[in-house]
Amino acid sequence: MPVNVVTLANLEVGQHGRIFSLTNSNPNKVRKLLALGLYPGLPIRVIQKFPSYVIQVGHTQLAVDRETAQSIEVAKEPGAGAACRRYRYRHGLWRRLLNHRDSSSPG
Repeated sequence: MPVNVVTLANLEVGQHGRIFSLTNSNPNKVRKLLALGLYPGLPIRVIQKFPSYVIQVGHTQLAVDRETAQSIEVAKEPGAGAACRRYRYRHGLWRRLLNHRDSSSPG
């Protein structure tokens, strides 16, 4: 099965994959990313893209700039789009349940 590798900056909010490689030409920045826990093979998810990229690796959330996000290559996992749709659906369903509860309460 071919691996679909893109930069972290190309992923949409809610999409996830596995870190494929760290391609920054500055070895100090690569060491910093490794010290923060960004290793090839770990699952990663994009939480936010603006004003900075917020990513989740395990139970850790990190904010990185665009240059750093472009230096992190991610192997997209199949079904990442479906996970994003499930996330939106669940939150939409939750809002509907809250609205139904508020409208049925005596008042």
